[in-house]
Amino acid sequence: MTISPWLWPLPVLAVLALAFIYSRRKEQERHLLWKLLGYLLLGAFMLRLNGFPLPLGYALFLLLLQAKPKPNRAAKHSAAFAGLLLFFLALALPAAEQSWLERERSYPVEAAQISQLSLQDDWERFKGEDAASSEDRLERFEFVYDRSGAVIQLNYAVSVWSGNGSYRYQVEYAPEKGHAVVQRLGRDGGGSPPDGLSAELVLERLRPEVLAELAPAPERADADRLRLEVPTMWFANGTAFLDPKGFQPAFRIGHDGEVEPLPNVAEPYETAAAVVVYGCRDPELFEGCAAPAYYLF
Repeated sequence: MTISPWLWPLPVLAVLALAFIYSRRKEQERHLLWKLLGYLLLGAFMLRLNGFPLPLGYALFLLLLQAKPKPNRAAKHSAAFAGLLLFFLALALPAAEQSWLERERSYPVEAAQISQLSLQDDWERFKGEDAASSEDRLERFEFVYDRSGAVIQLNYAVSVWSGNGSYRYQVEYAPEKGHAVVQRLGRDGGGSPPDGLSAELVLERLRPEVLAELAPAPERADADRLRLEVPTMWFANGTAFLDPKGFQPAFRIGHDGEVEPLPNVAEPYETAAAVVVYGCRDPELFEGCAAPAYYLF
């Protein structure tokens, strides 16, 4: 189990507290320093009842202290109280660390127009320290834009596995404000990432020159606003084999960004990712969306 770096100062605080309390002792007593250490540990002892931590050690100390008069009562009481404070710090610091790590961060981006987008570069910047030796899986990608190339809505979610742990990134662009809000949430469990859709593959392939070529089916060619989604569930087990005859019109997006139509034949097409483009009356609410076109990588 990994110990939070925020807890590392606690032993130092315990040593400093013991040294201070010992220096202010009123009476000479054999092995007093060891006794103070015992009282400090007793004060920090807790018992979890139905998941709720109880400072049982400090309550037990109060009973022992009242049992009979003892030398250096004030020093021993201070040591137990210092342990109680460490108990509360040990509870509060992990929550404070999680709140700090999961705070929303704002990054300046140019995203008012499709021509300004640089999704892959932005993503590398958002990951920060998780960028090195990491693997990611795209969970969601939603993009709304109009025929003039103006970006209306852009957000996605990615799970990342790195040496720092396992996290879920939620990214929300604010095109009109020139920034993106990113929140990194801790994920339960670690280990290796499951099969799925590589976020890096999708974000790298959706370059401005490619996005400018994507459109819904011809019957919605007059739609003012378009909605682009990534069907991540198709790739839950990795590479998928799709039948272009069941997904028409269908196109292929090449490595260099070229967009070519796929023949309407019943032959499985191996694809590592795909995007679907709709023409919609209200793409933000996904209302009146029809005539999808399929773009396979």
